[in-house]
Amino acid sequence: GSLADALAEQGEHREALAIYDSSMAIFDRTGRGETMARAIVQHDYAVSLIHLGEMARAEQTLHDVLVTLSRSDPSGDLPSQPLIHYAHAALFEAHADSAAKYFALLASQAVRDHNTYWEGRGLFGLAQAQLQLGDLSGARQTAARFDRLSAHQKSWSSDDQVTDPRILAALIAMSSGDAPTAHALVLQVLRANGYFNG
Repeated sequence: GSLADALAEQGEHREALAIYDSSMAIFDRTGRGETMARAIVQHDYAVSLIHLGEMARAEQTLHDVLVTLSRSDPSGDLPSQPLIHYAHAALFEAHADSAAKYFALLASQAVRDHNTYWEGRGLFGLAQAQLQLGDLSGARQTAARFDRLSAHQKSWSSDDQVTDPRILAALIAMSSGDAPTAHALVLQVLRANGYFNG
C-alpha cells in the first residue's frame, strides 16, 4: 500500500493501480477484506482512477468503500475523504441524486462535529447537485448557508476544487439565464486565485 501511495504521489497512477490491486488481494486472502485498512487502500485506488479520468469506475469503487465503512460501524459517521470523493465522482457522472445525498450527509456530520470546513465543502457540493437536479430554489438556500459560513471562514483551500461563494453565485446566475453575471463572477474568482498571473 505504501509503495502504491508513493507511485501515486509521483503521478504514476497506472502503476499504482496494479500495486493497490495486489495489496487488496492480500487483505482478501487473509480474511481482512472488510477491515478499515483495506477500505483505505480501496479509497486510494479510486483516487488514482480519478486522476486517470476513469470516473465511472472510481464512482463505483468509492461507493463500495462507503458500503464497507458503513458495515464496519453502522452507528458511526463516515470519514470525510471517501464521502466527498464519492459525491464528486457521482456529480461528475451526472448522478446528482446520489451526489446530493452524500454531500448533504457530509455537511450534516460536520455540523454535529462543529467542523465548518467540511460543512462548507458539503454545502458547496450540495448546491451544485441541486442545480444539476433543476432545484434552483434549493440551490439558492444552500448557497445562502454557504455564504453565511464563508463570512467566518478564512479559506476553503482544497487540492481539488476552488470553493468560493462566487462560483455558486455564477452557477445560479447561469441556471437563471444570466450568462454575463456568471462570466463576471468566474473572472473575479480566476483573478483572485492568480489564474492570469502567467
